[in-house]
Formats: sequence, C-alpha cells, structure tokens
Amino acid sequence: MSTDALLIALKLRGFASPATLETMVGAPVADDLARLQADGLASETKLGVRLTPAGQAAAVDCWNTARGRIDGSAMSALYADFHPPNAAFKAVVADWQVRSGTINDHRDTAYDAAVLARLTAIDTDIRTLIARVAGLEPRLARYADRLATALAAIDAGDHRFVAAPLLDSYHTVWFELHEELIRLAGLSRAVEAAGGRA
Repeated sequence: MSTDALLIALKLRGFASPATLETMVGAPVADDLARLQADGLASETKLGVRLTPAGQAAAVDCWNTARGRIDGSAMSALYADFHPPNAAFKAVVADWQVRSGTINDHRDTAYDAAVLARLTAIDTDIRTLIARVAGLEPRLARYADRLATALAAIDAGDHRFVAAPLLDSYHTVWFELHEELIRLAGLSRAVEAAGGRA
C-alpha cells in the first residue's frame, strides 16, 4: 500500500483509528501511519488519527496527481454515469430513514424489505461502475469490497450498516466513493451540492 491511499482515507474520514483505516484501505497501516506521523502529516488525538494541515494538503495533492495521470474525458463520462445510481441511492436512504413524513420506526418489515431490495438493485449497478472507474484509478477497486461487506451485514440483519455514520456502512462508503469521483473529475462538493448532485 502507498501512503497516498492512507492520506486520502484520513482526508475522507477526518478522524480514524488504525483498525478503521485498515478497513478502508484493505491493508496493514502501522508502518505507513508511523511514517506519516514522523513526517508531520498526521497526528494522534483522543478521537483517533487525523491529518495535520500539511497532511491535508498532501492528500489533495494525491488526488491532483491521480487526476493528472488519468483520462479526464473518460473520468468525466464515468462521473456522469454515477449520477443516476446516486440519485436512486439518495432516495433509498431517504425512504429508509423517513416514511410518510415521519421517522421510519422500522416496524413495517415489508416496507423495509422493499427499500432494501432497491438497495440491492443499485448495488449491482454501482459495482459495474466501480469496475470501470478502477480501470482508470485501480485504488478505487477497494470500494466494491467495502460496499459488499456492508451489504452482507445488512442482509444478515444488521441494519445499522445501511446508513450509520460511525460504521463503514453502505452510506458511509458511498459518500466517500462519491467524494473521490468528485475530486478525480476536477469538481468540488460545493459545486455538486449546488447542482443537486451531492
């Protein structure tokens, strides 16, 4: 694993434990984490490891470097193809959390099952897109594994993995994938939010 993956993981998560970082990058992180700390790019806090200002800048440089070596037109086309499943996923999360204008209490198992069936359908589409994106930036292939792990937990009955923010939930992983696509397409979260795409 390169330190680039670790820098980006920390940039995406803000604060993270070594165990969380290993889940994100799919590899041991102890040596690379020690290197980042020795270089003044990361520091330990009570909430976990976080990037220093220099580390924040280094993470952005990682995205800029990646963007410089990939086909920009292909990346823009892939990002455009992400919009339909992203809109569908946002609707799934909204329907999971709120039903008929009130908080979903999850007592209607048939309703919840129908919402989760939509998530499974979206998962098929996003896996195909991730495979295409990984052809441009191989590091992003890891997102397919993380989404699969979250979906397996959901299928096993642990519905926290739909959208819990402190877990590697489907929503957490999706949000991070979206941020990566935005960065690699040379855009910003603010611009995408203003256009209704974030």
